Amino acid sequence: MVYCLVILFILLLLKPYYILSFKKHLIPILIILLMIGTICFSKNAVQAAKENMLLWANQVIPALLPFFIFVELLKQSSILEKISTLFTPVMHPLFGIPGCGAIAFLMGIISGYPVGAIACVNLYEKGFCSKNEAEKMIAFTNSSGPLFIIGAIGTGMFSNQKIGLLLLTTHALAGITVGILFKNIHFPSKSSSIIPRVSIKSNTSSEIRFSTLGKNMKIAIQNSLSTLFMILGYMVFFGILGTVLNEAKLLFIPQQLLRSLLSFFHLSGELSTGILNGILEITGGIKQLSSVANATLIEKLATTAFILGFGGLSVLMQVFSIISEAKLSIKPYLLGKLLQGILASIYTIVLLQYENTLQAIFIPVILIFLVFICFLYQIIFKKRHTQVT
Repeated sequence: MVYCLVILFILLLLKPYYILSFKKHLIPILIILLMIGTICFSKNAVQAAKENMLLWANQVIPALLPFFIFVELLKQSSILEKISTLFTPVMHPLFGIPGCGAIAFLMGIISGYPVGAIACVNLYEKGFCSKNEAEKMIAFTNSSGPLFIIGAIGTGMFSNQKIGLLLLTTHALAGITVGILFKNIHFPSKSSSIIPRVSIKSNTSSEIRFSTLGKNMKIAIQNSLSTLFMILGYMVFFGILGTVLNEAKLLFIPQQLLRSLLSFFHLSGELSTGILNGILEITGGIKQLSSVANATLIEKLATTAFILGFGGLSVLMQVFSIISEAKLSIKPYLLGKLLQGILASIYTIVLLQYENTLQAIFIPVILIFLVFICFLYQIIFKKRHTQVT
């Protein structure tokens, strides 16, 4: 890999024109270098691809496919429109978005990455929300799903379902916090193409019936498998990228800097490899974090919560490929996911410090949160009812 970089540098010196057009051809050059690196380190690259494919087959598919199919079926019915109407008194006061945001939030928190982003783009393209509202919604509704967090991470990687419940709680609370913080923020837009906003009306012709259930199931399964194979492609690509960068020693300096930073905060430096790989690809990185021997449980869970909240470059590229067609900006999403990762990590540390057992944490937090939401909903509903009367 080093020799390839030297050859490229010599070519640039020999042909000054390449220097002038370097920015234009930067991505193709990086792709060529990655191809060369994959060939040079083919054994480890193939092994990384195999591991990510097995991880996808053994943990991602069982955790995501059922919910993907359920959500796809619900998308073909009119129930989501009724959910939008029901949650309007909550979504607008809390997050400054229309009631249809509840659809994206529920789909994102139930199914996981990148369904929340797909739902937001779908709502924007249909005119159910403005461009600014869509960008804010994507920032906090595109979340990791419960089956992945509880099943794949909690049970599969940490061998403890209660850990999955804790991570799911802090992940969801951090996402809600980001939504509240973004309520009054208006992100500047460079795009001139804005889809006019319309109201959501019930469409009874789209209701699922027994006579069309076979067709609905076919569409749901096709869309779900398409999304899963897209996730597989990103997992394999970023898994190979991480391997090539590690073998070429290009991550050595960032890893040492991160190790020093972790040591400064009295954290295990062994977490640095898992964090960097998690920033590239979430599933493989968290698997590495869960197997670090010289780290406490709090350190593992705090860093895992951050990676879960941020989502990694793999998820970022998935979202970017989805929203770019609608000409939505990626900046609000990137800022929101960084905040969600930091907040989820803080919430995890606080909850673990506050209680001694994971079982004692989860149920009280969930109950308090549900009571708060119900109480808030009642206040808003009564206020609106008083204004109408």
